[in-house]
Amino acid sequence: MDEQTEAIDLMRSITSKLIRNQANTMQNLNLNQQQGRTLQYIGLHEGLIQKDLADAFLLRGATISSMLQGLEQKGYIERRVPSDNERQKQIFLSERGSKVLADVNQVFIDSQKKLKQTINDKEYQELIRLLRAVNQNM
Repeated sequence: MDEQTEAIDLMRSITSKLIRNQANTMQNLNLNQQQGRTLQYIGLHEGLIQKDLADAFLLRGATISSMLQGLEQKGYIERRVPSDNERQKQIFLSERGSKVLADVNQVFIDSQKKLKQTINDKEYQELIRLLRAVNQNM
């Protein structure tokens, strides 16, 4: 590993492994990793609009729109037009989406547990502190 890019290479490797492991498990739920993360976010912020999702995930509106269409076709979400603003549809989990959300959450909990098996609590807190600092500076 090149010393000049070691941190970036390690972050890329860790991210790729996390996404691959999560994606393999999510396949059983008929979802990809990003769809699972999106369902989780919608579950925490029911009634949000598409722009909120695009901002939260740092993605273009067209990318979010395509993902939402897929989730809607699978029956995991519903889009509703509020009576006070007919231009923007609010996004909610459907009954099916609410049922699968516990399984989706477990995938991410399992990833977190695997990460925490490697380091002790003090190291974990330091890792979080450092990642927040790096994230804020990006």
